[in-house]
Amino acid sequence: DMDKQEIVYHDDINLGIAVNAPSGLYVPVIAHADQKSIMAIAQEIEDLAAAVRDGSIKPDQMCGGTITISNIGSARGTWFTPIINAKEVAILGLGSIVKEPIISDDGTIVAGQMMKLSLSYDHRLIDGMLG
Repeated sequence: DMDKQEIVYHDDINLGIAVNAPSGLYVPVIAHADQKSIMAIAQEIEDLAAAVRDGSIKPDQMCGGTITISNIGSARGTWFTPIINAKEVAILGLGSIVKEPIISDDGTIVAGQMMKLSLSYDHRLIDGMLG
């Protein structure tokens, strides 16, 4: 809370999911994501993304995030430096899954599936080594 100059600790994880729409990028929030199954989260992502794209998303559906997941992979990007949303602690950026050479356990070079991850976080709240 910048006005009070204090850190606010939340009991829940409210997961923002970046969704691209013709009118721009939106970040709807899955409230209490830590209390939901992966299937429930997947369904909520689908529903929120549809609401963003058809213009029916409501402002209260885009508030209260504690961390966001963004994706440059849909634009065929491999990695990027995501910018933390105000009042959140971190943002995880996912790149495209691409084939890259990997050295296998026996020392041979094989094609493997790789995805670059980029984590930006508030150093006032998360130690750099831990992040």
